[in-house]
Amino acid sequence: MMFKKYHCKSILLISILVFLFCFTSANAFMKGQKKYHELTETDCFRVPEVHKIFKQVLAAADTSSNRIPKLILTKDDIDPWVFCLKNGEVIISRKAIDACYQDVDQSVGDARISLLIGHELSHLAKDDFWEQSAFAFSSQETSGAMSDLFEDVMKNKELKADEYGFFYSSIAGFDVQLVLDYQGESFFQHWERYMMQDMSVPSKGDHPSADERTQRLDQKLIQFQEDLNLFYNGISLYQVGKFSSARTFLNAFKEEYSGRAVFNALGLIEYELAMDHLRKSDPQKADQFMLSTIVDTRTRAENLRKTFATRTKQSDDHAFKEHIEHAIDHFKMAKKKDPFYVPARINLSSALILAEYYNEAITVLEEALSITHKTNVIQPLLTAQIYNNLSIARYKDGLQIDVDLSKKAMGYLSQSIESYQKLPASYYNLAVLSEINHLDAHGFFQTFLQFESTGNYAQIAENTLGIRHTTQQRCPLDVIGESPIPLKPFMDAETDNLITKLGLRHKPNKIDGHVIDTYTNDKMKILCINRVVQLVDCVFEFSNYFSEIKMQLPRPCRVLEMLADIKVFVYEGFALKVHDNHVLRVIYFTL
Repeated sequence: MMFKKYHCKSILLISILVFLFCFTSANAFMKGQKKYHELTETDCFRVPEVHKIFKQVLAAADTSSNRIPKLILTKDDIDPWVFCLKNGEVIISRKAIDACYQDVDQSVGDARISLLIGHELSHLAKDDFWEQSAFAFSSQETSGAMSDLFEDVMKNKELKADEYGFFYSSIAGFDVQLVLDYQGESFFQHWERYMMQDMSVPSKGDHPSADERTQRLDQKLIQFQEDLNLFYNGISLYQVGKFSSARTFLNAFKEEYSGRAVFNALGLIEYELAMDHLRKSDPQKADQFMLSTIVDTRTRAENLRKTFATRTKQSDDHAFKEHIEHAIDHFKMAKKKDPFYVPARINLSSALILAEYYNEAITVLEEALSITHKTNVIQPLLTAQIYNNLSIARYKDGLQIDVDLSKKAMGYLSQSIESYQKLPASYYNLAVLSEINHLDAHGFFQTFLQFESTGNYAQIAENTLGIRHTTQQRCPLDVIGESPIPLKPFMDAETDNLITKLGLRHKPNKIDGHVIDTYTNDKMKILCINRVVQLVDCVFEFSNYFSEIKMQLPRPCRVLEMLADIKVFVYEGFALKVHDNHVLRVIYFTL
């Protein structure tokens, strides 16, 4: 009975505090608008680097629809040194920056500041404000009664923000292990010691201790690495066309970290499966225009998977509709996870165009353009992709009402080229629309081939221009070399010995009863499923330019275009990662 009374009083007290929070939130928000004295590069030479790191971590993090995160660096003596506000501002003081970089290499300092940023972005994404506000508005008597109820909740939220900050930092490319252990001390212990030197900063009873935070992340590190391997292995399998296995890995990862990246990747898998079926049931619709996606499914993938002769046009049409609807659902979820994540909107618009939801695609793309106008962190490539898809959506929408919008579509493509001159799709689509309008398309096809000289669309452009290749093709393995680990039907003693000699780190896992073994070092990754080597990803040891290598190889089965201006050319049994005409890595995989 006493417990029930206490429980009821607690609920009433919480309700009153939440009411007070809602009633005074406007006033609190205005307090959040305090003007801070800006920390400039003149004051601290690390300012540009911190802004750069913020953009990197922001690109990896989830965000809330209520706000656009913005970094404010201040030279004011503030308490705490790092915090975030409801309007999306992440405030970092000079003292916080100094604490991160004191007496350490830049890579260590970068990892530390990236964790701080990721921690605050996690609070913003999860709207972790009402508890803090409730405490801020409570009286001394009330706060004493409530502290027992909320202290554990707030500490857990801080620890969870550490975990997500750790995750965002790692996805953004920082060495998060340096945060947990640098010369025998964790960053949290260093931070606490550094703060103790500043007597103006009181200890926070509602924050976990340095040892508690370190211990929590130490415990999570092994599981986190396993989870992260699920994501990276899923992406690798997706890149080489092993969609079923990729989906299994990504779904397992989603159970722990259901962020925008995993939903976006799952959407791309469904999109590619839909495109495969569309090319069988309606090849004209599939290949008429080049739609922009983060991973461009512009070439055929039939050679990578078994097909069944019993399939019919009707069954492929049904399968296309099923997969494209699943893709739309996943892209919408990625957009919901982060409303300012432009790549998800671009991918969603491509799926909507294929599904003939042109008006909805136009709305999504116009929203994406609005986002590019609100923030300065959007890459020109993404803006160009938005205009490219907008041109196709407008043109197709006009056809539905018997209105020729080809000239308007060509105008959007011109804007696409103004934004980013190296997007092949813009030139290809200009060529197609020029042909529709009985204009000379040769110049656009020629420019297209300067940027995209291989793949299905390149073959169409070459056929139009009457280009024929006479270069003698060689055996692919003579060009790229053989896999350092044999791709056998099973792992034998020889395979185990080779892996041991290479000094690879072993990371075991289990998914749905399947035994997963990942072996890695700085130059190589080997993925095995149930004692079968599925893929070997390693640094390309030759110095050849891709422009020279590709002439000796058959046409790729797929071409994937990544955000970092990296392309993945997928052939039968291997794939090449290319940047700026240099082959970076080669991936060998089983068919």
